[in-house]
Amino acid sequence: MFDEIGGWDEAIPWGHEEVDLAERTLTVSPIYYDPELVVDHPYADSVTDYLTKTYRQEREQPYLWSKSGRNRREQWLAIAGDALTPANYLGVPVRSALLHGAGTLARAAGRISGMRRHEAAGNDRDPSPTASAER
Repeated sequence: MFDEIGGWDEAIPWGHEEVDLAERTLTVSPIYYDPELVVDHPYADSVTDYLTKTYRQEREQPYLWSKSGRNRREQWLAIAGDALTPANYLGVPVRSALLHGAGTLARAAGRISGMRRHEAAGNDRDPSPTASAER
């Protein structure tokens, strides 16, 4: 199955590679949940680490959007919609709301950076033309 779907997409330098692999897997086979399996995947050790990783990961989101057929207008609307959704900045306790809001801003900044990189390259299919160099 791994060979049938083309393996890992090497154009994704960091983040989202498992989402892409799962979406392509679903085109040829179902994926089943097994509650016995445990994966320890710590995301961040600090607030700074969390915001940095969120930004870096979301820089690759436009590549996945292009790969799935979303045009630039749809991508920009998705970025704006997420960044401007009030629920992404509200909540209780206040510290959690502030962290969630900061994560939303880091996500938007990463996606905007990815879009700008994509547009500067003039390549509608690959917004990560420097992906190989960044590894």
